[in-house]
Amino acid sequence: MRVTGNKKINTYRLSIRVSTDGFSLYIYKEGENKPFERQQVTVSPGEQPHAVLERALTRERLMELQYDEVEMIVDAPTTRVPLEEFQREETDTIFLLTFPRFKQAPVKICYEILPYLEVVELFAVDSQLLNMAVQLFPELQLHSWQGRILESAAKNEQKQSFAGQCLHVCRNASGIFVYVLKRRRLHFACTYQADNPTDALYYVLFAWKKLNLDANTDSCVLHGYDELAAHLGKYLKNLTLCE
Repeated sequence: MRVTGNKKINTYRLSIRVSTDGFSLYIYKEGENKPFERQQVTVSPGEQPHAVLERALTRERLMELQYDEVEMIVDAPTTRVPLEEFQREETDTIFLLTFPRFKQAPVKICYEILPYLEVVELFAVDSQLLNMAVQLFPELQLHSWQGRILESAAKNEQKQSFAGQCLHVCRNASGIFVYVLKRRRLHFACTYQADNPTDALYYVLFAWKKLNLDANTDSCVLHGYDELAAHLGKYLKNLTLCE
């Protein structure tokens, strides 16, 4: 069992990103915001994801470092409820109403409070994967990928000077995540399965029309999806690219 949290001269932060096709491991040195080491871990057909990740996490180079913080960020199906309406004992029930296919799946349904938005994010994590990670890092911090994006956006929204509404489009392993905030409150959030720019374009324009956004006064921000810009530029006037 790997121990974390002890303060030493050189401490590190480990970030484990879980996606549909594998994992990404990022190691940050204390006081630095950019990773000095990154490893991509793929899961081949027939392999158990938890076994693949355990091999990657227990290699000698990674285990000899002292981690002040270890986080796991999961890119998984997600739903949300207002904080004032959330009851912890109803976590499984609410999630399975939205995603009934997970009723027989070997997953643990987790929740995370997003304080800036005053909503609760519900998401599913592979049970074997989570148990293995907690055994290695008992102080593991578990987050939803979408929740992290929404909280960060809510914190930064007050710095934006654009007067209209803003539709954000984020690329992930299985498609795109689209969301809109209004006065640091969540107005719309949805994930669409899209593996090419044509499908992504359709869903972005569908969401734009559904939300009654105006091509002249409202804006669209693309996060990590530069190849979609040329297509969207034909329809939307205010388009911004972000890494």
